[in-house]
Amino acid sequence: MGNNTSKQTREFSKTSGSTVFIYAKIGPTVKNVTIGIKKTGGGKKYINATSIVNRTFKITEAGKYRIFVNNKSGKTITVKGNYRR
Repeated sequence: MGNNTSKQTREFSKTSGSTVFIYAKIGPTVKNVTIGIKKTGGGKKYINATSIVNRTFKITEAGKYRIFVNNKSGKTITVKGNYRR
């Protein structure tokens, strides 16, 4: 994944009170990578990541969501992992 790029999953539906779990491994270890969820037509919840992400996000509003990764590290990175919706 090149510098200044973003990747995202396809949309999926979530109900209020449910969760989304994200596990990801970033290589090499860097700064300025964000990983999280975003609601279609709404806001984002994310964390700044450096090497490993092991995070559960609580859904407070029903709707359609996507997982996203933004790389602004200045380097090309590899992100591998999975999510449970």
